[in-house]
Amino acid sequence: MPGHGLNSALAMLKIGRFMSAPVENETSVSAWLKRCGVPQTMIRDMIEPLCLGAMNEQIDTACAASFLQVLKESFASHKSARLGWFNAPLDEAVITPLVKRAESLGVKINASCRIRHIETDGSEASVDGATFKRVILALPAYATDRVLNRDAQCATEMITNLHLWLDQPISLNGPLIGGIDTVGEWFFDVSSQMSNSGPLQHLCVVISADRNKMSETELLQTLSHEIEQICGSPVSPVHHRLIREKRATVLVRPHIQQQLPHWLIDASERPAPGELPATIEMAVRRGEKAANQCVNSLL
Repeated sequence: MPGHGLNSALAMLKIGRFMSAPVENETSVSAWLKRCGVPQTMIRDMIEPLCLGAMNEQIDTACAASFLQVLKESFASHKSARLGWFNAPLDEAVITPLVKRAESLGVKINASCRIRHIETDGSEASVDGATFKRVILALPAYATDRVLNRDAQCATEMITNLHLWLDQPISLNGPLIGGIDTVGEWFFDVSSQMSNSGPLQHLCVVISADRNKMSETELLQTLSHEIEQICGSPVSPVHHRLIREKRATVLVRPHIQQQLPHWLIDASERPAPGELPATIEMAVRRGEKAANQCVNSLL
């Protein structure tokens, strides 16, 4: 990267050396980096964007134990070190094929069905009055706490997405651009990713751990200007859509395991220190673990 030389290379080696050392659950990414002696430019240009992208949290509070797990799985093995993106909408690429496969196996799927209460006192699973052999909770922690009628005590963080549609195409020089010292952190050329040759070019700007107080108009102007700086062309969206998901990510925090009935399998999104943060990868692992647990308990 521009502005980086031998010192940054040595800093990466330091990080590699410290990755195998144990780290306390309470240690933040920032404190761990200070212990490693990583220069500020390296933190700003590489480590901080990685932390924001993977954990949706600033380095001052993000859990170092989980961030180390991200680094190990992302860079320490050729088997898992991959960079990729979906070339179709998530529903089309993942959800629809899984639904079809499940239905072919005889699974009955009820969509748009709200669960209001799960009775945990009895010996059978009772969900809104209906009885089941097993119940798997695959929800964010705050939703699980709500249906179990207990106090929610999980920290969350917001993600903002600004979608832009342009009638005058521009070039981002790649389907994904990361910003440094910008309000927008990730700039996606969605049309390029999806191989969409429609009349309008679709861009998306993502802000992780978003805590800025900008109005929609101010944010649109700021991010459009940043895109102009990246591509060197004027940007005049003909349409835009702002989406702010206030509880997009359940943050990594220590939590107390609570006793549950044998028929209730907790696959909630509630990452603990040392586990992967709340990402798609973690969701897949939670689902696989819960499915195996369910099958084994019925044998």
